[in-house]
Amino acid sequence: MNRSFSAALFAACLILLPIASMAAGEADVSAERARIGAARAKVEGEFKEAEKACYKKFAVTDCIDEARVKRRDALSDVRRQELIINDAERKRRAAERMRAIEEKSASGKATGEAGKREKAVEDQAARDERSRQKKGDQAAHAASAPAKAVARQTRDQERQNSKASSQASRAKEAADQVRQREEKLAEAARKKQDRDKRLAERTKKLATPLPTPP
Repeated sequence: MNRSFSAALFAACLILLPIASMAAGEADVSAERARIGAARAKVEGEFKEAEKACYKKFAVTDCIDEARVKRRDALSDVRRQELIINDAERKRRAAERMRAIEEKSASGKATGEAGKREKAVEDQAARDERSRQKKGDQAAHAASAPAKAVARQTRDQERQNSKASSQASRAKEAADQVRQREEKLAEAARKKQDRDKRLAERTKKLATPLPTPP
């Protein structure tokens, strides 16, 4: 499982390497987003396979926790690359808006008005970025919810099994104690019966009269 999941992380990194040299064009951004989507899907797919493999092992919870940590690290790297693209896209769009503003400003609009528009463009771009980040975080949280539910259910089942085992052990111990006590009482009663029998026989012999002399 560890080798398989690690291979998925390496594959995800290979998919994301072209981002460092990406152009600022819209087509390049779309291509990089597609690569990131493929990387995220790869990580999620490998995590599901790792999770299935964990249920065949003895330490299910530890195995799933380890797989979840690796998945989180991989998705964190994917998310970091996504933020890089988002930032590049935001700057590109801001630059385009600025060029449009500058072209309009060239017709004689005041520099102060252009500054206000520039700020408005930057503010809007920042709001757009925050909105994208929020949606991405919500999606990541929703994707991890089923795995958390399975892990929680597994821990609950393990606790129930442990409790049932302890109860069965205590019940057996109590039954053994009762049986041993009954055996001791039966043995004591048997010994008392033997003593009473021997005592009765001795008493009978002492009570028998001596024969009359001739």
